[in-house]
Formats: sequence, C-alpha cells, structure tokens
Amino acid sequence: AVFFANPRGSSGYGDDFSSVLTGHWGEMEHEDLMAGIDVLVEKGITDPDRLGVCGLSYGGYMTCYMVGQTDRFKAAVSENPITDLFSRYATTDIGPSFSPGEMGGLPYEIPEVYRRGSPTVHAHQCTTPTLLIQGEADYRCTAEQSEEFYGILRSNGCTVEMLRFPKCSHLGAITGPTFVREAQNTALLEWM
Repeated sequence: AVFFANPRGSSGYGDDFSSVLTGHWGEMEHEDLMAGIDVLVEKGITDPDRLGVCGLSYGGYMTCYMVGQTDRFKAAVSENPITDLFSRYATTDIGPSFSPGEMGGLPYEIPEVYRRGSPTVHAHQCTTPTLLIQGEADYRCTAEQSEEFYGILRSNGCTVEMLRFPKCSHLGAITGPTFVREAQNTALLEWM
C-alpha cells in the first residue's frame, strides 16, 4: 500500500491550515502522518512490521525528521532533503528570504525553533536503514544537507547510503535525464 497524506501545513484547506507550521516544522506533520499510519495498520491495510517512508524536498525533510523520532520504519529514502535549518538559512538559494517567514524569525533570534525542527538534532537516535538521494546541482536543498545527515547516521552505527547525481537539480529525478529518473526509481525500489 502507498499512503499519500495531506497533513497540516500542506495546501487544499485554506491559509490557516497551510500556515499553521510557522515555527513548528516537523511537529504537527509528524503527528498527522503517524496517525494516518496508525489507521492503516488498524484497518489491516498495511503490516506494522513492513513500514517504509520516503519523500522528496519537504518530503525528504519529513522522512529525515520522522526516522529521528520513531523506530517504526524498516526503511527510509530521503531525496534532496533539508536536514539542518541553521545551515539551510545561509546555504540555499531561498534560505535568507524563505526561512524567517517559515520559522517565525531569524536563526539568531529564535535558535530553539531552528534547532527543534532540524532533523540533524535527532539523527543520532535513528535506527532506520536510510538511503539519501541527492542532486549535486540542487541549490534549493543543497548536497551538504544530505551529507550532514549521512555523517551523523554513519557515525552512530545506523545503516546509511548516499546516491549522488552529478549536475542534477532539485527535481532531477522527476524532470532530469531518463537515466537519472531510472536510477532513482531503481534505487528507491531496491532499498524498500
């Protein structure tokens, strides 16, 4: 089964629903997604011993966030994620213009908000085998974000691998060359 959700912070239910995450990245979406998984398990749609999680961009962020919060997943694939909200502010193409509005202020004004929402802070708790897929020419979610998460998982004994695509942009696995899309799909399926 594949579970696609519309957790708090996403679109489709108006401005209040989509803006509720300001200063609370990861928290409410994690609750919503885990509640959805609980329903799927309760109804017998999915096996609680065979859960995987994956996502791209913000979905990649949530994948990294979730595996630092729970050990329920047996496999994770995070593609072009944000993993450290502090370094994201200064290293991505939209960090300085996007982060203050999303977080509710600048990193030095509200460091606890940036820290709380950063998957790297919780990564040492991760036990889920994780594959990171990264476009090296991604300026929205830069390669160093995946590298930070990879390094923390590896140094804490978690099974982790990274697949990097040279000259690939943020959506390279969707709009990039056919061989990249095929390699991404194959890696995702094999990891799961």
